Amino acid sequence: IVATVFDVAFTQVYLHSRPRTKTQYLMQLKNKKIDYIFLGSSRARDNISPDIVKAETGKQALNLGIYACRPDDLYLQLKLLLHNGVTFEKIFIQLDYTYNDSLPSNIVGSEALPYIHTSEVVEQHVRENNPKFYPYYYLPFYRYIDNSYSIGFRNTLVTLFVKKNFNFDNGYEAQHKPFKDVKAPLPEKITATNPVVEKMRKLCADRKIDVVFFSAPYCDNLSNYDYTDQLKQKVPELADYSKAIKGNNYYTDCLHLNAEGSEIFTRLLIKDHMAKKD
Repeated sequence: IVATVFDVAFTQVYLHSRPRTKTQYLMQLKNKKIDYIFLGSSRARDNISPDIVKAETGKQALNLGIYACRPDDLYLQLKLLLHNGVTFEKIFIQLDYTYNDSLPSNIVGSEALPYIHTSEVVEQHVRENNPKFYPYYYLPFYRYIDNSYSIGFRNTLVTLFVKKNFNFDNGYEAQHKPFKDVKAPLPEKITATNPVVEKMRKLCADRKIDVVFFSAPYCDNLSNYDYTDQLKQKVPELADYSKAIKGNNYYTDCLHLNAEGSEIFTRLLIKDHMAKKD
């Protein structure tokens, strides 16, 4: 009985509170036109500025990049956008070393669990992709306990009581830290196939979605650039920007651009994939 009471209370907080995360924002984003949408990890979040896109093209853009997102997170985001009636001219989906990862959604999926009984997309996605679906769905409060790092007591209380305004209409997080040479080599081998990526590609093809799969830039010090060449064999349409920006002065670490570097990268995407203002 206590677990059921907590489950209902926590769920109501997430259903009706002001969004604190991009997942919560996405759950409430319905029937809106956004010209360009960017999905990915922090390598999308920190690297692409919607403000520059709007200034150069005159069109709306939204950066939904989330730290540590896996392909399964991106697949769930894509399905939620489509189900919620969000229309777009083109969507950009970051693919790189995460191609090796086909595990269940770890960020979006956990943050979406409060909606497992109210969103058919979330329910179906967890049912098909997460081995814990049945305890999550049928055991009261278990999903909150098992994912306490993202939807536990602390985050729920903060969501309920902290009324800070979070601006998700942009989603970009500019980085100004000096370069730190953190070793982050690309994988030595690439997996034979990633079923989640193939599902995304099929969904985009079936729905005639104009999608750009892309790899964001890496710093000069990164090893095993051959991984990206192998990735292009798996995803031939991949827009490869892994070597597009030279010079560590444009990076905060080998995986993330600083504000100056992100401006250069955003303008590259605009030049290659978007129509500029007349």
